Amino acid sequence: MERQPTNDSLATVKKNVDEKRAVLVDVREKSEWDAGHIEGAVLLPLSELKNGMAGEQLAMRLPKDQIVYIHCNMGKRSSAAADILERHGFDVRPLNVGCKELPDAGFTRVTESDLVTCGADAIVFSAAKAWLVAVIVMSFIGTIGSVYLSVGLGLKACPLCFYQRSFMMATLVVAAVGIYIDRSRPGLLGLLSVPMASAGLGVAAFHEYLVLTRILECPNALFGFGTAPAQSLVVFVLLTIATTASAWAGRGESSRQGRSCVASAIIVGLVLAWACIASSPPLPPVPTIPYDPIKQPLDMCRPPFRG
Repeated sequence: MERQPTNDSLATVKKNVDEKRAVLVDVREKSEWDAGHIEGAVLLPLSELKNGMAGEQLAMRLPKDQIVYIHCNMGKRSSAAADILERHGFDVRPLNVGCKELPDAGFTRVTESDLVTCGADAIVFSAAKAWLVAVIVMSFIGTIGSVYLSVGLGLKACPLCFYQRSFMMATLVVAAVGIYIDRSRPGLLGLLSVPMASAGLGVAAFHEYLVLTRILECPNALFGFGTAPAQSLVVFVLLTIATTASAWAGRGESSRQGRSCVASAIIVGLVLAWACIASSPPLPPVPTIPYDPIKQPLDMCRPPFRG
């Protein structure tokens, strides 16, 4: 039996969406979406629903505590999608109007002029994607630089250095692999990268604190511009800013990606940083005689001689 369209007027639909009591879902195909869609709508093609999306996947895409208004072009696909989503417990209300009629009710339609073609794919470039690209570039440079300090310059990494290197690599993997698999949710990928970036920031800040207070002395890093902890701290500050900005810019991708979620991701990262610092091996004892510059060159972080 074909599902009947909602009795809610378009004015009511617009009001509910604006007040975050409802979400607008477009069940057309990706090519139709790229040619023009309603700003703020969620793309969920009927073909994906028919292929059998799991309830957990749908819960990540759509809020169960909000009304789900569905639209297509003519209404037929909306009815079919409504039947599927209703079985998963969503409050579904299909519309009897399509993407071309919704702007008459005050919705904004994003047209082809707002799209940028990249190869064969039409990608809507957003601030979230731009920040995520910055995350990938910076974490890639940071990873290469960190490895080169050991492999190229022959420096020996201390436990704090290893923690920072691991968080740098983890940030790169999450962002790069994520955007390769799914470019449609850059804000979520930024959010998933926030804990790694902020954890690395916490460890790097503690490491630099040990250097500034003369508890440790560390070798100069790339190009002789400061120590390795100082360079790492700069990169992690930029990474934390970029991941947080990507997560914040893409917070509209899901009702769960709000301010509290971004803040929680930062807190999780700082907790990870504390766990790394607290579980690190104790520092070597302070030397009682000066280091031999020939036999004991400054090739790793160590307590300085205080004589």
